[in-house]
Amino acid sequence: MGRGLRLECAPVNKRPDGSLASDSENWTTLETGTVIPAPPPPPSRQHLFKLTPPSSTLSNVSGFKCVCFNVLAQIYATRQIYPYTPLWALAWSYRKRLILREVLSHDADFICLQEVQANHFDKFFQPNLSKAGYEGVFKRKTREAIGDHPNAIDGCAIFFKRDRWTLCEQYGIEFDEFARATISDRRTLRRVLKGNIGLALVLEEVPGAHPQPKHRHRKPRRLCLVNTHMYWDPQYADVKLWQTWILCQELEKLVLHRNLPLVLCGDFNSTPDSTVYELLAEHMLSRPRASQNDPYKILPQNHMLQHRLPLVSSFASHGEPKFTNYTGHFVGCIDYIFYTKTHLNVTSCLDVDPESELKQHTALPSPAYPSDHIPLVTEFDWVDRD
Repeated sequence: MGRGLRLECAPVNKRPDGSLASDSENWTTLETGTVIPAPPPPPSRQHLFKLTPPSSTLSNVSGFKCVCFNVLAQIYATRQIYPYTPLWALAWSYRKRLILREVLSHDADFICLQEVQANHFDKFFQPNLSKAGYEGVFKRKTREAIGDHPNAIDGCAIFFKRDRWTLCEQYGIEFDEFARATISDRRTLRRVLKGNIGLALVLEEVPGAHPQPKHRHRKPRRLCLVNTHMYWDPQYADVKLWQTWILCQELEKLVLHRNLPLVLCGDFNSTPDSTVYELLAEHMLSRPRASQNDPYKILPQNHMLQHRLPLVSSFASHGEPKFTNYTGHFVGCIDYIFYTKTHLNVTSCLDVDPESELKQHTALPSPAYPSDHIPLVTEFDWVDRD
């Protein structure tokens, strides 16, 4: 993409003894023009503000910015799933450059990516984002690889700017592990074992990297940043709800007793009218809905389907986007950035791209958009407790 090809060749002469030797004096070179031109980036997206934006810049130097993006693992980027996308635009060699351009364009403190293949994390994301000043942590799903490559397993990755943040703790959350420990019925267990995971990091500000008023001296702040990817199948709403409940229980143990701010990013594969969203946003489920769609009795009793995390969606004051996933077979909002309102405020977030742009090539992915998801971008500031 954005490059030409060069062919260099020389004639080969046959020696009397039958061996071959190239004629190094007569090399010929042929160069093509650009094979696939790099498309221009999509038009700038509109900023939505909850608080009055800073007068000089959108970036709040005392706060931080977070990106959440399902990059579409190459093992799923097939012609069968996306028949409207040109084959060359599905190729990883093409898409990876657009993905990198997209995530770096936001200059975020934190980048939370879903559907990152293990081999792509090692060979592409980690080295390229490291050059841009980021440190990364990866957690693969707990399932078998797809295809012949042993590392063709996708998972969640978190990158953070190493000049602004330092990693203090990291935790992997494996939903299958909890299922095996708590579910004895084989039929029920088989339904729940999907390999989905979560990744949680506790990060601390690098001293001096975050400007503050001269008269105020405080310890570096810490926060817990979480990235997750729930099961995809619409017929498994019970499994998604169970995974979300388990995640919340584990995050309670991690952040509540330490009063840690929490930012929760992920592809939850659930729309705003789902029980998953209701549990996250309302902290419990309404009684009539709690017992619905649980034929395998996976879920706990109604009074236990709750959590104590003061979570709010970054889009709550504006309403969730109409879509974050835009394909030929599904259009809807399934990606979210939640945060604890007791510790953080949203200063701005990016609206999603207009539908007119996404429809130019039928749907996503496309030559201009490398994934079937649209990245979410939110800027936060701290609730002043001094």
